[in-house]
Amino acid sequence: DDPAQFCQDVYDGKVNIADVEEFQELGKIFEAIKEKDPDKAEALAKEHVKHTIESIQAYGLEKIL
Repeated sequence: DDPAQFCQDVYDGKVNIADVEEFQELGKIFEAIKEKDPDKAEALAKEHVKHTIESIQAYGLEKIL
């Protein structure tokens, strides 16, 4: 997936970010923070970072930089 196209699709209303897994992960992190559960927030954040790294590797870091 092309990040620039994704951003354009969000801007154009073709994509609802609430339906995107990565943004759902962020929501769960914020919920854990709101619940004052640092262990859960940390675990969710680590999982999110792992998924982010996997996405960058799949897309190609050289295309981003």
